[in-house]
Amino acid sequence: MLYVHDIWVNWFEGATKGHAVPEFEAWRKCDAVELLDQAPLLYVTEELFDYVENGMEALPQELLKAIHQKGYIRKNHERQQVEHVAVMTDGLRALVFDTDEVPAEEGLSDPDAPVWPLKKSRLIPRQYQLVLEMIEDEEPTDFGATFVTEQAEEETIEARILNITDVHMLGLTRREKEMKEILMDCLYQLSQSDSLEEVRYWYTELFPGSMIDITTENWTIAQMVLDMHDHLSEGWDEQHTDIGLKLTRYFQMNDEWEELHKARVTKVDRSGTHN
Repeated sequence: MLYVHDIWVNWFEGATKGHAVPEFEAWRKCDAVELLDQAPLLYVTEELFDYVENGMEALPQELLKAIHQKGYIRKNHERQQVEHVAVMTDGLRALVFDTDEVPAEEGLSDPDAPVWPLKKSRLIPRQYQLVLEMIEDEEPTDFGATFVTEQAEEETIEARILNITDVHMLGLTRREKEMKEILMDCLYQLSQSDSLEEVRYWYTELFPGSMIDITTENWTIAQMVLDMHDHLSEGWDEQHTDIGLKLTRYFQMNDEWEELHKARVTKVDRSGTHN
């Protein structure tokens, strides 16, 4: 078993998409950066890495047994044992995860109970490079994981709006990603409307001069909202900001939006200490 020591982590809880776990360059001064004293290093297959990074499914039992109580965190100058924590890489990407469990009393825990990667973090650059060097002579493993391919079903409007993919977040800053998620929440709210006139109003706010087309062609609420989604899911510019400001005020979601709009990202230096 390989181990990484003195690991700076910036935990994000409940992240089910890779874009929801910011790279080091997007860490902020207000983030609660912690120090892991030691964590096992797992060299895994691309499929297993995707499974952990882009989901919140139960971890393979073989993996859990391999890392059980082999990680430690530093708190108040004390070295505390962690139930399940590890650094994971597929040879290109890297991620730290913690199941965030409360240690069970001896003999009372179920070793086969499902456990999830509740907290995730990226690595700082020098530790990312170290991880890649450490696995150069190793072979990846899937820890006996089985991946069930679900039969594709027709995606609902709501699922399409809320299922933001990493492709739609490429090139965006952490703040822009967070603002896009709020914007998509607003579109979801709009998709629940029963008022054709309400949706037409917001459609023409985004696409001025389109009222004649959508009325003569009898566009439905679903058609308009999905067209707005397809347009706004790509990239980020002033149009996103303008329509987002109006929609968040309308749906009373503007507090977080305006805070992000005004915020200036403060980075963390390479040692893991705040500027």
